[in-house]
Amino acid sequence: EVVRLLAENSARILGLGPRKGRLEPGADADLVVFDPAEAWTISASNQHTNAGYCLFEGREVLGRVKKVLSAGEVIVDGGEFLGKPGAGAFLPTRAARA
Repeated sequence: EVVRLLAENSARILGLGPRKGRLEPGADADLVVFDPAEAWTISASNQHTNAGYCLFEGREVLGRVKKVLSAGEVIVDGGEFLGKPGAGAFLPTRAARA
């Protein structure tokens, strides 16, 4: 139910389904592994950005992304970014056309 509400329905509403929002043959195999119980502090040093600052610097939050898979490839593992520059692709959505 959670996957349908957070992924499949969102992809369908934005016009990205069935390519996005599902784990099945023919879909992109994008996946986020999230630990809702991990507490951590946001800092510019633990963000994957070229900016030398963070608007939420020092904020303590609950819940942390542990792994990210894009097209079946691990691109974030335990906070380490493993993706390759230029590997992603922009997908226009219904929201972009509104």
